[in-house]
Amino acid sequence: RQTGGLGTKLDLVRAQRELADNEGRLARARIDLTTSREVLGVLLGSDGPIDVTGVPEFGALPAADALEKTLEGRPDVAATQARVTLATRAVDQSWTDCLPTAGLLVTPTAQSPATPTAPALGVSAQVMAQVVAFDGLSRSGVRKEREAALVAARAQADEVRQRATSELRLAFEVLALREESARAAAASAKLALEAEALARAAWKEGATTNAELIEAERSARDAETLAEAARTSEWSARLDLLVAAGRRPAP
Repeated sequence: RQTGGLGTKLDLVRAQRELADNEGRLARARIDLTTSREVLGVLLGSDGPIDVTGVPEFGALPAADALEKTLEGRPDVAATQARVTLATRAVDQSWTDCLPTAGLLVTPTAQSPATPTAPALGVSAQVMAQVVAFDGLSRSGVRKEREAALVAARAQADEVRQRATSELRLAFEVLALREESARAAAASAKLALEAEALARAAWKEGATTNAELIEAERSARDAETLAEAARTSEWSARLDLLVAAGRRPAP
């Protein structure tokens, strides 16, 4: 355009600056892509970089209206609840410490030759019973330790459950917002492609210049890039929801 007398030096400088910016973005994008491939190769134990294509499969996601059921499926929540159950049982069965203890000792014998007082084969049994009348309050101390352990287990279970509930609520909310963002970005990319097609048709008819067509193509490219980034963010939110629910993606 400058050579034909339709552009100025300022237009040329602006175009050169935009070209330099785009080349910088392209270099940074290549760096990110190369780094991601190398990181994936290390994670999968490969000797070189790994590239992937396609849409990841996450399997069935937990339902937002089944929060309690999803919480029960988390390993950390189940583990802390099991500790509470065991601590409760230990406290409830503390009365068994006051029961007497009994033991049975059986000793087989063999002798050759046999005598009138000692047969060739025999068995002697001894039953022993023990009742503790005074233990220096050790049993009551053990019970108090068990009660303290029960209180600690309940506090830990409440803390883990509260944190898990918060993580799940946040994961559901973030996924809903990112799905909405992905739909909006996809609609914007579709409209940008339609605008590009209209600009191309107008350029072919001579109604606009190629600069306007290039601007429409750039807008369509940027919209498609944003739509892809929004879809990636949605995938990340789905994975975060599975992690918050204590599940794994489908193999």
